[in-house]
Amino acid sequence: MYNPLQMRKGWLFSVFVASLLAVTESGSLAAVEEAVIPPLEPVPLTFRSFREFGQVVETSDTAKPTSESAIHKYWAGVAKTRIHENIDFGLLLVKPRDRQVAEMRRHAKSTKLLVSLREDYILVVAPPTPSSARRAYPDSKKVKVFLVAKDQAVILNKGVWHALPFVGSKEGLFLVAYRDGTARGDSSEKPFKKGEVIKF
Repeated sequence: MYNPLQMRKGWLFSVFVASLLAVTESGSLAAVEEAVIPPLEPVPLTFRSFREFGQVVETSDTAKPTSESAIHKYWAGVAKTRIHENIDFGLLLVKPRDRQVAEMRRHAKSTKLLVSLREDYILVVAPPTPSSARRAYPDSKKVKVFLVAKDQAVILNKGVWHALPFVGSKEGLFLVAYRDGTARGDSSEKPFKKGEVIKF
């Protein structure tokens, strides 16, 4: 026989059990609530939108070439970075994967050049946190997602948190350049502090 009171008691008990499990796993219900991040919408990469994280390297239809002839045009000074040591050039192969980020990496002592050699891609970044902080984490509330065209390149500022590039249905190939020794001695990877997962 249908009993509304009994049904409501059962629903309340289910909610209570779910909350209790969430608190047990994370330490607090507030932490669980904060870990739920609304999906982010990727935005086009522009000089203005990316200024907080680094530089955009691209040609401009309005910029006058530094030199040109019948067979070439050259634009000097489209971006600049200061590195006193040897530069390490590497190749990064990335496979398609789910569009979500649970951890990010950073290089505290070097800027980073990233150039796609195949197709457009998505880049997920977050502002730097103090490099001296031993327990520094990327801030999930400040994560930005950018659509990067294959005719654009980026130079990440020192300490900018970033995920591996996201590609479409095919593998992506990227040229990477940074201070020599960065890959082995200046590359830290951390999850978000409260276990958040960023989807887009």
